[in-house]
Amino acid sequence: MKSLSFRFLRACLVTLLSWACLAPTHASVVIGGTRVVYRADARDVSVQLTNRGVQPALVQAWIDAGDAQAAVERLEVPFVISPPMFRVEPDKTQLLRLVYTGQPLPENATERVYWLNVLEIPPKPDASASENTLQFALRTRIKLFLRPAALAGDDPAESVVKQLRWQHSVSGDQLTITVHNPTPFNASLVDVAPQSTAQGQAAEPVAGMVEPRSSRSFQFKWPVNTPVSGVQFKAINDYGAFLDHHAALP
Repeated sequence: MKSLSFRFLRACLVTLLSWACLAPTHASVVIGGTRVVYRADARDVSVQLTNRGVQPALVQAWIDAGDAQAAVERLEVPFVISPPMFRVEPDKTQLLRLVYTGQPLPENATERVYWLNVLEIPPKPDASASENTLQFALRTRIKLFLRPAALAGDDPAESVVKQLRWQHSVSGDQLTITVHNPTPFNASLVDVAPQSTAQGQAAEPVAGMVEPRSSRSFQFKWPVNTPVSGVQFKAINDYGAFLDHHAALP
């Protein structure tokens, strides 16, 4: 019994050490951008992928409507992506062509959100290699905004931020900040955090997207009887840039 317990403990220790020695895993195939904006009247939109690794990579690409776990063969989205599967050599690029196949959107339609998925499948290891290998298929998933043609124009991020309406309420040590987005665009916000006139008061920033013509609330732990003067945040524009902003809280 003692011998069995020792062998079991030694096996667990070896497993834990093996996990600890694993280096961080990064995708070799990189998407040229953090988001895609598709005007509904555009013929197509191209997205560039680059293989920055040292080995060829097999890539599968698809679009989903928000369910990250949905089976690819069962997806129903108004887009065609070409090519859906391909091989990318090291230091080479591949263009994905996205085509909107749905009906024209009405003028009063709001911006819709889909997701572009890029799955990188590494090549099989050399059959003659004697070492044990551990391989990962890595997926990158970024937002795809379908923008009605009636909303065409310059990057709307700045104009959207100016129209956001902020409110807050306090219950004990719980602070709730609510933002209302009256525009037909999505507002992507990061590093949202309350500000106080009291020095040294800070809260862990949060992030989230506020959908068109809707509201979203953010929760914070906040010291009792501490005033809240405003909220600071960053808005993400069409090009993935982070724009610093501040809003006063009534």
